[in-house]
Amino acid sequence: MLDIGEDRGALVVYTSEDLLGEEIEIRPHDGVWTGLHTAVRARHMGELVRYAGVFGSLPAGLYDLRVRHSHAAHSHAAHSHAGHSEAEHAETGVHSEIASEVQTVSVKSGSVVETTFR
Repeated sequence: MLDIGEDRGALVVYTSEDLLGEEIEIRPHDGVWTGLHTAVRARHMGELVRYAGVFGSLPAGLYDLRVRHSHAAHSHAAHSHAGHSEAEHAETGVHSEIASEVQTVSVKSGSVVETTFR
């Protein structure tokens, strides 16, 4: 579900199929990585399949994106198995991850912005 309006927008991040199941992490431009992320999933549009992550509601502004390639399982249960929340993992680095290059995108009020992660 998308929640867009006067000061909020949504972001659809298209990727290649090889990122299926990976996590796209987002932060305000030049801000701190807090672990806010979405999974890349197959999106079926008739006979066409696209691979994308969706951020359904974000304050308008500039954001940085990166792909988190986790060495742990991709489920929330695996991330919380050691008794740590997602936020704790982001702060403490409890699980091992390798981040990709950062890409910047602008989210506009009242709009759904589409971008392709390279």
